[in-house]
Amino acid sequence: AYAVTSRAIQMLDEIAAAGAPFFLHVPYLEPHPPYFVSPPYDSMVDPESVKLPDQGTDAGRPAWQMTAREQFGSALATEADVRKMISIFYGMIAYADSQMGRLYHALAQRGLMENTWVIWRYDSVSRPISLSKKPFPTKKGSARLIYSSGVMARVSTFPSFVLPTDR
Repeated sequence: AYAVTSRAIQMLDEIAAAGAPFFLHVPYLEPHPPYFVSPPYDSMVDPESVKLPDQGTDAGRPAWQMTAREQFGSALATEADVRKMISIFYGMIAYADSQMGRLYHALAQRGLMENTWVIWRYDSVSRPISLSKKPFPTKKGSARLIYSSGVMARVSTFPSFVLPTDR
């Protein structure tokens, strides 16, 4: 994420100089498997402080989930393994957040934040569910359905003006 953010910031210099509307896609891989992150993010959360998700049972788990758990070795994960993985996942979120902070700061420094939409999209919503024994939610209307749908988006900033609808 650091290299991607650094390149995006370089591009913002060109964008600011041009003074024209722009679209900038800044793709972060974090947080996403494999769960590795550099210090200090790898130790920000004590694994012992992590509350484990409800493990449920294997009953009702789709066959493809059982196969994936076996192939990726997650079926052998201990509670300590799961706690460590979740703590690293949280560290990866903090790392990505720090890089987004760098990008927001760069937008503000160049006077671009006032008229720029910032939309972040997380395509896999890869919360550490793969180690859970609980099946993915599939019931329509479930609040957790967003996790199994695979896409989540959020508008985090937007300009203080709105164009007329006749344009």
